[in-house]
Amino acid sequence: MNGLTRPVASYLERSGLLQRLGADGVFWSADQAILAIDRRRARMAEGLAG
Repeated sequence: MNGLTRPVASYLERSGLLQRLGADGVFWSADQAILAIDRRRARMAEGLAG
């Protein structure tokens, strides 16, 4: 998830969804989310190759 406003983030926190997603599942911008996905995919590819 990215670009959450404070009220939405607060609601998701109270609902427990943010905890289920984990800190690495929430980003302040789409750019950050895309870079994180790229890093995860690269690590996965390295694991498959090694």
